[in-house]
Amino acid sequence: MENKVLEENIDLIKKYDSNLANKILMFKEEKSNLEICKTQEGEYNLVYRGCCLHSQKGAIKEAKDIASKVDEEENSIRVIFGLGLGFVVEEISNKIKKSKIIVYEPALDIIHYVLSIAKIDSLYKNNVFLCNDKETLAEYVLENTDNKSKMKLIYTKSYKEIFPNEFSEILQTIQTSQGQHSANVNTVIKKAPQALNNTYANLKKVLNLPYIMQYKDIYKGKTALIISAGPSLKDNIETIKNNKDKFVIFCVNVAMEYVINSGIEPDFIIDIEAAGADYQYKDIDISNSYLILEPFSHYLKYDIQAKKVITYISKNNFLNGWLRSGLEIDDNLETMGTVSYTALDCAYIMGFDKIILIGQDLAYKDGQCYAKGSRYEDLECVFDEKQNKYVIQARDFEKYAQKLLGKTSDAVFKYAKKYIANLNKNIYTIKSQNNTYLPTQAGYALFVEWFEKVAQRYKKEKPDIKLINSSTGGAQINGFENVCLSDAVKNSEKIEKYELSNCTVKYRKEIMLNKIKEHLEGLYVYDNYAKDVQKYCEKFLNELKTKKVITSNALKYMKKHNDSLNMLLNYQKNQDWRIYLARFSYLILPLIEEDFSKDITTTKETMEKLLKIYNNIVKTNEFAIQKLTDCESFILQ
Repeated sequence: MENKVLEENIDLIKKYDSNLANKILMFKEEKSNLEICKTQEGEYNLVYRGCCLHSQKGAIKEAKDIASKVDEEENSIRVIFGLGLGFVVEEISNKIKKSKIIVYEPALDIIHYVLSIAKIDSLYKNNVFLCNDKETLAEYVLENTDNKSKMKLIYTKSYKEIFPNEFSEILQTIQTSQGQHSANVNTVIKKAPQALNNTYANLKKVLNLPYIMQYKDIYKGKTALIISAGPSLKDNIETIKNNKDKFVIFCVNVAMEYVINSGIEPDFIIDIEAAGADYQYKDIDISNSYLILEPFSHYLKYDIQAKKVITYISKNNFLNGWLRSGLEIDDNLETMGTVSYTALDCAYIMGFDKIILIGQDLAYKDGQCYAKGSRYEDLECVFDEKQNKYVIQARDFEKYAQKLLGKTSDAVFKYAKKYIANLNKNIYTIKSQNNTYLPTQAGYALFVEWFEKVAQRYKKEKPDIKLINSSTGGAQINGFENVCLSDAVKNSEKIEKYELSNCTVKYRKEIMLNKIKEHLEGLYVYDNYAKDVQKYCEKFLNELKTKKVITSNALKYMKKHNDSLNMLLNYQKNQDWRIYLARFSYLILPLIEEDFSKDITTTKETMEKLLKIYNNIVKTNEFAIQKLTDCESFILQ
């Protein structure tokens, strides 16, 4: 390479993105889209396909004006849309010294040209990253974001006008990546310990139940309807009722109550919630429906009276690795954290050649968040003129809270308010089937991406499959044909519904016993650490309550508490213990970081909060040990 400037720039980029460096190096274009001109201030400007990338009135002034609105904020990530000649990047990086700056340039020819003629100092800073594809941008956002992160998109007027489609795509990529992070945190931090405990509690039953893959291709050539809880469900409920014999119905648990109360018995109900939501099944008869559950679904759901319980043991869920290994399962069964995806995959596994989605709106259409009759039906999404943005609120808060958790109390109201507040943190826009934009949640935007990817995979594996989205007016899901439900079932014939054979998952006793033994050994060690922490915390509090001052004995207990806690938080024998610790560390660390020397009252209150957490750890651990021991005894019989 003869161009020394380009060579230096590529060497820099190689340090964090070798793929981009190679793309720049290999770039060749016979006809250039680029020209250089000068602004009114005599600065260089870049002309791309006849349009100036910077203001002709003054490129540096434009960059300074943009940078004047940006401050060094904690937990902020700036995404600059467009490299141009580097004016905006230079000004922003001069103000932002610590926070991450991600520069996304959609045109590789611009990158190649600019890096061939200039060394842009800002790109040499440790907090600045250049990228050219949405996947890499998503990775950067996902790697650098946390629960408190604020994402800011920065751009010139010209870039938005020259690349309108790319601008919309990048905005969606950023929102989706944030949504994925929120989903990951929600899963690992909030739900994983309960989910792992559910797996322990369900293990004995899982060994006696059929596995979804044992019913592969039984409905080959037939039509399936996947029912989710979006607003379009209500619009189509009569059509479903009048045509229920023309398709096999897969219904997600949150839509189940409304569907059954409408006189429709789902053939399959799918539930992958780790948290206890058993009030959903109260006074509802599902004895004529098959119930499909993940091993980590709440353990009480395995006792619900259904036609048959079938397990769905997904591969890419970190909770199932050890169980799949113990059962010697080696398939590619997927999960993506949304029950609708699991329902869709169940239909694909069973061989259906035509799969229709309904209630899969993934957007707040006409202000309605969920279908009438679902437990979230009282939520609406409206535009707040004062805040100049969409907000989610409850039409009748008490009614909403009652439906959400099946009861009312101060604690329920507090949870319901918090749930709405969390929804309002993640409102974004998404492209609709009508080519407009609708408000939605970041998680829903992520689901669209997942459904599009699985559609590509299905069609590659099974080219003749028909994928139809009848959730009219909702989010656009590429790979699915948009057809209203009445047209989708027109001329369809009745389907014979099969009685699924009785079978159980196959496994070798010695392998499963080894897995159980391994987990029990780890749980016992973890249990000892937890009980030590609990014990010294109690001793410290008793000493404090008795003596009213921090005595030498209290300090001794505090040291033993801290030593034991360090052992507990660093006990990471394998991924499963990290799952436990993720949740408890999340709760514990902010408390132990407090300054205990402030006063006795603060110290006492903090230690009391910690003791409640420790009591929960011990209780959770003992439950897990008991359930695994029961399963071990069952296998040995």
